[in-house]
Amino acid sequence: MNNAITYYRLQSPYEGDITKNCSLSGLEVDNNFLTLEGRDIKSVAFEDDKIVITLLNGTRLTTEKVTEDCIKDLLVSFDRTTGVLTITQDGVSQEFSGFVTPENIGDLIPEEGGDDVIPIINNAVYVNGSLIGNGLSKKPLGISPVHKTGQYKPVKKIIDTTEGEELPSIPSVFPGDRYLTVENINDYGYLYNYKGLSKIVRKLQDANSPWRVPTKEDWDDMLNAVEPNEEDRNHSNIESNKFLGRFAGKLLKSKDFWKEEEPCPCPDDCVCNNENEECVCGKNITCSPSYCGEYGTCHHRCRHDHRGIDKYGFRALPAGYANEAKDYLYFGERAYFWTATNKELRDAYIKALAYNKSSVLQDIMATDNYMSVRLIKDFDGQNFNEHEDILGGVYSTVLMPSLAHGNAIWTSVNISINDCDCGCKYVLPNGGEGLEYTKRYFINEWNGREWIRKEVLDGESVVVIEADDNPDDELNKDYTEYRVVNQELVDVADLIYNNVIAHITPTIESIEEHITNLEEKVDAEIERSTTKDAELDAKDAELENSINGLSERMTAAEGQIAVNTQDIVEIKERLDHTDADIQALNEKIDAEIERSTAKDAELDEKIDAEIERSTTKDAELDAKDAELDAKIDAEIERSTTKDAELDAETLVNAEFNKDTGVLTLSKKGESVEPISAQFNFNFGTF
Repeated sequence: MNNAITYYRLQSPYEGDITKNCSLSGLEVDNNFLTLEGRDIKSVAFEDDKIVITLLNGTRLTTEKVTEDCIKDLLVSFDRTTGVLTITQDGVSQEFSGFVTPENIGDLIPEEGGDDVIPIINNAVYVNGSLIGNGLSKKPLGISPVHKTGQYKPVKKIIDTTEGEELPSIPSVFPGDRYLTVENINDYGYLYNYKGLSKIVRKLQDANSPWRVPTKEDWDDMLNAVEPNEEDRNHSNIESNKFLGRFAGKLLKSKDFWKEEEPCPCPDDCVCNNENEECVCGKNITCSPSYCGEYGTCHHRCRHDHRGIDKYGFRALPAGYANEAKDYLYFGERAYFWTATNKELRDAYIKALAYNKSSVLQDIMATDNYMSVRLIKDFDGQNFNEHEDILGGVYSTVLMPSLAHGNAIWTSVNISINDCDCGCKYVLPNGGEGLEYTKRYFINEWNGREWIRKEVLDGESVVVIEADDNPDDELNKDYTEYRVVNQELVDVADLIYNNVIAHITPTIESIEEHITNLEEKVDAEIERSTTKDAELDAKDAELENSINGLSERMTAAEGQIAVNTQDIVEIKERLDHTDADIQALNEKIDAEIERSTAKDAELDEKIDAEIERSTTKDAELDAKDAELDAKIDAEIERSTTKDAELDAETLVNAEFNKDTGVLTLSKKGESVEPISAQFNFNFGTF
């Protein structure tokens, strides 16, 4: 449709559009369309001989000043409801449609189509399948459920195509029906000779498919586009049997399945027998098995790292090729691809990648050989899907750079069409030996026209609705959640159970070991108790014997007690006679108490007299101590005065004047006059 806004997922001419090679969130889509909305037309008018178009964001677009003749009888009208700009002059009208205004957002323009009225959306949004809706109020934009990651909408059934099962036939499915398919994917595909390749080309043409076998120019364009350096973009060269470019091969090769490079040996003048031996060429650096000579010198790393890094997701696999006799060559070492460009009918250009090269081989080979095939489709900004149905098979695709067109869509796996009705001439790479098959899982949703596919990636889950006898009874349906774990589809409940068992098994084993230890301890305790019981039984028997003996002794004692009772009666009688003696003793005790009391009173009087005498004596001693203290203080004062007098008389300086013969002695006291002594003497002449 021409009257539409096209949203470019990877490249957009609009400022503010977010370009990314993955799905967009609803917020990102809204932000981009806000940018587009600002460029919608608000009004069109004439001002000073100019056509002025005012956008919603306030921008004014004007024409250059035009002459009066040019605008004479020029009528301009703009229908805000339909978004149509009409310019009429001299009876001739020209309409410019497709403008978006607030009045026509969400409108539908009916168009007659046979017996039905087909609604044509005036404003459409083109996306790559990651979004649903058309941006109108009745069908707002949203993320496609089949494109979401993590937890998907439930599916009706798991269909294992590896066991021959197939998706339901078209009449039995309805829009929205979803199934999970289990598929074995062989990315190596098949090897075709040129006759088989021609059959594929014709089958694509008959199906009006946009896919085609890439020509040499298609390959050259893509290979030159992936080369990082402009000086290495020489893949358009027409020479044969020549490695071209520098890094394209490394960037396109898959990370796995390629033969490992072997280190080159050291040259004759650099013998390396072990890591610690020095080269005989005289270099000081020790040898290493991964180093050898280059141009006659030692210690240059000759092994270059040509391993693939699969930068773009092209995932070229080393399927090798087969000659006319079906001898399989270079499996695991090289990947050979046909181009649609042949030379002299029996020969055609090929492109090949090698395990020990980062560049790409271009050659011309006989069309009787069997090689891998990739397909290409032009990219128009809206037709890229991660998986596409090509001639009945589903292939993953990748958006590759193109110098001529910006991007082109390539299959990211080799073609594997095995429909014998098309007369395809093909063989399995390496005769089918050593091929790597990958089990993958795809959600398939019928949209009313085709199956929309989405791969369930590792770690993602999907619920499978398993109905009982009555499929319409929602209450009797089992909803089982499955998750892809390490490329295996597992029941999440079983996974959780196994994880729980794995976590609690050590604990259970520890408990069991503890129980075993307890059982051993219980057995030992039982044995000990049994032994102890036997010992107790023996002691019980001994005790019983003792009791019997005691009983006999008690019987004898009872007879003795009867005898002793009589003795007690006699003793009581004697005790009665002693009461008078006790009364006499009490009287003696009372008399002794009275005597002791009198004696204590006499002693107290003597103690009081001694206390009074001691107090008087202490007062006399205190008086003598005071008198002695006074004498001591007087003596200290006298001594201090005497010391001061002596100190003042102390000589502190002696000065002799040899000219006058006077000796002056100074004393310490300031008020004491110095003493002067005059000496008369003559010592003669010296």
